[in-house]
This record gives sequence, C-alpha cells and structure tokens, in this order.
Amino acid sequence: TITYSATDGTNTTTATRTVNVVDTTPPTINCPSDILVEFNPAAGGAVVTYTPPVGSDTCAGTLTATQLTGLPSGATFPLGITTNTFRVTDGAGLTATCSFKVTVALTSIIGLDSVLISGAGPVDSYDSNGSYPATKSSLANVVSNGTITLTGSAKVWGNVRSTRAGVNMSGATQVTGNATAGTTVSRSGSATVGGTITNNALAPVIVLPAVSVCGPPYSSDSGISGTYSYNASTGDLTLSGTNIATLANGNYCFHNVTVGSSSQLKVNGPVTIKLTGTFNTSGAASLNNTTLIPSNLRILSSYTGSNGVNFSNSASAHLIVYAPGTNVTISGAAPLFGTVVGKTLTVSNSGMLHYDVRLLTIWPSLWPLIVGL
Repeated sequence: TITYSATDGTNTTTATRTVNVVDTTPPTINCPSDILVEFNPAAGGAVVTYTPPVGSDTCAGTLTATQLTGLPSGATFPLGITTNTFRVTDGAGLTATCSFKVTVALTSIIGLDSVLISGAGPVDSYDSNGSYPATKSSLANVVSNGTITLTGSAKVWGNVRSTRAGVNMSGATQVTGNATAGTTVSRSGSATVGGTITNNALAPVIVLPAVSVCGPPYSSDSGISGTYSYNASTGDLTLSGTNIATLANGNYCFHNVTVGSSSQLKVNGPVTIKLTGTFNTSGAASLNNTTLIPSNLRILSSYTGSNGVNFSNSASAHLIVYAPGTNVTISGAAPLFGTVVGKTLTVSNSGMLHYDVRLLTIWPSLWPLIVGL
C-alpha cells in the first residue's frame, strides 16, 4: 500500500493506492550434460554421481526441487538409458523442468550363460581409428554369469570374469590381466594368469535388455542391390555362389540371413540389421564393411532358439553382434573386429575376436535401436 499526502500550508489530505506485485516469471533450471559410463559387472550396473539441479528465480522466495524420473546421485544405474527429470517450483507455484540421460554402455564381450574359448585364435582389443595389429592392446573384458572355459592355446589379452560360476583354464591358455570368479579360478597344464586371481567374488547376475521383435512385416528389397535371393514375405535373405549384394545405409528387419560359398554382403556406411531368426556365414563368404568401422554394421537379434548367430567363414568382418537370447559361435579362420554379446559365446578353431575400444560412444544411439524406442 502506498500513501500519498498533499498540503497547502493549512490543510492536509491523504490518499492510498494498493499495488499488487504478481510473479508471472517462472523459475529456471539447468540439468547436467548427458552422462556416459561403462557397465561394471561387480556392481551390476554403474554407480553414477552428479550434482542435482536446484534452479533459480528472479523473485526472492523458496524454490522446491523435485526429481520426477530417474535415479538419485550415487545410485547404481542399470544397463541402458535412464532419463532423469527434475522440476523446480517457486513460491507462486510456477514451475520449470529439465532432463538429462545416463547411458550405461556395455563394453565387455559377453556370453550370458557361458563362454568357451579354444583353439589358437586370440581375444584381444584394438582401436578402429588405427589398424590391427598396430593398435593391438590388452583391454578385452570377457564376462559371463556362467562358466568361462579356456582350452588349448586360447589367449585373452585382458580380463575374464564370471559373476556366479568359475573360470576354468587348461593347456597353454593365457589371460594377460585379471581372472575373477564367483566360485573358483582353476588352472591346469601351463595355463597362466598375468594379473590377479580372485575367487569367491560373487557379483549380481547380469540381465541384458532383449532386442525388440521387428517383424513381420519385414523390410522390402528397396535398399538391397546386386545379386541375391530375398523373400519379403518371409524376410529371408540368402547369398550363395559368387553373389554380391549391397545394403544401402539404414535399418533393416529380416528373418534369416545366410551368406555362403564365395558370396559377399557389403555395406558402405551405417547399417543396422534386426533379426527374428538366424544369421549364418560360411565358406569363403564375406561380410564386407568397407568402412572398416565396426559400429557401422550392427547385427541385433531377437531370436531365442539355438545357434542363432554363426561365423564359420574365412573372411574378416567388422561389426557389432548383440544377440542375448541365442548362441553365438565364431569358428572360422576369419577375425571378427568389434564386439559380441550372446546367450553363450564360443570362439573355436582359428576364430579370433578383436574388441574395438571405440565402441563406448555408440551406446546412446544403439540402446534405442535394441529396445525399439
């Protein structure tokens, strides 16, 4: 209330006026930037800390901040993407919101139920920004809920970990880093572990998001060029003999993909293949990712039957395989550059697996493709 007065020297008069100040300006709130972290098998996720946003307002008064979605700072975030949304409310009831995402990336080679590595082929790591073996390193992490078995002259340049079972090594096998088991690490023959052996280190069971089922209906053949056999009604793509087919950049939904004999399935840029059936390569067939960047060829399988992904060919492949519901086998002479996730994983005969350390950054875009967002 404002009071006015006037006087002429003898007489005085007053008047009042009420001024209502109404807050019509909402507060502001700024969230942290998106966060990208690696999955930690020991934690069953990733412990993430951040500074919760508190907001600000042009008017004096109390601000109340509330977390609407997500997990608090210091919590263990699960595999995948968690959206954290905050709201701030001022004294006038005006609000503002902001959000940021926490992505927990899968940076391990995984056979959920078991891993078997035999033969002479190594499992190691490299950097796709360079070449192999120039950038070869010991950063491979092989993880399973079940037993990890190394036989023959198998060698892992990195670490192995079973969350609930054992690690069994025999023959001339080697692990250059640590070997950690939910039960025991057993060695026979001349098997060696270059790092620390840890027994009875039970960790949470790893649960992986399933791949969303993409069809039917399946993709048309509009993005496929070259020589091939494809039935859009069944979703079965087959290359045989000396067939060469190219997939244009984009996302595809197939049932079965079979690449055999001396045929070639080629990609020249980012391609995602979602499967409801099996994926098989054999003979002298090749998966020719001309970019040599594994993240440009993504095989995502929702198949839950046996033996869903098989590489028994003799030509190298640069790709990502995510097939948590089926068995993945690498048994040919061809090295696989990228990463593999399967229900079980078998690397045998002359099979080789070179994990690409650059794959950490692809998970913010890969998780939505996996779960169908």
